[in-house]
Amino acid sequence: MKHKVVKKNNTLKIIFGLTGIALAIILIVVLRGVALEEQNAAASTMLAGGLSQGAAVGEETIRMAVESYQFVPNTLIVNAGEKVTWIVDGTRASGCTRYLVSQQLGINRKLVPGENVIEFTAPARGAYRFSCGMGMVSGTINVV
Repeated sequence: MKHKVVKKNNTLKIIFGLTGIALAIILIVVLRGVALEEQNAAASTMLAGGLSQGAAVGEETIRMAVESYQFVPNTLIVNAGEKVTWIVDGTRASGCTRYLVSQQLGINRKLVPGENVIEFTAPARGAYRFSCGMGMVSGTINVV
């Protein structure tokens, strides 16, 4: 009789253990789903090229930050022929990233901490490179 009680207790322990594992797996899947959703939202913003809403017709505002030795995002998208206001946060710029250069767009600016406003008219369709002062850190403005 004692044997049967021991088997019953072991069976219950196994069931509770498996239930706990299943709940842990479900929790992990749900949390990963939330994290992926947040990543997708961030990626959508980046794919939009940091484009801001509320600009007048024929005008666009794009935003970018200098994060130590990288541009975030490093790919921006604008429409051909439109007046572009490029707002660059230079708060964390250092070394050569304190300079923003695009020979193709005629831009050569020393960035200051805070917001730097650069205005230009988007040229014909194509990919236009920009970089730090030394050309080591770069990005692209895609004109569509």
